[in-house]
Amino acid sequence: KWFHAARDTNTLEVFGTYSAQVSEPPKEIKDKISAKRPGWSWRNLK
Repeated sequence: KWFHAARDTNTLEVFGTYSAQVSEPPKEIKDKISAKRPGWSWRNLK
């Protein structure tokens, strides 16, 4: 089973993992990242 890990490449902090069969991280993971990294956006799309 394949998966993606949403993580910060500088600090190695892991925000979560999700299935490789989806095209973007789930809302819960994007919300976790946004809470820690204000201004962050998925693929630089707002």
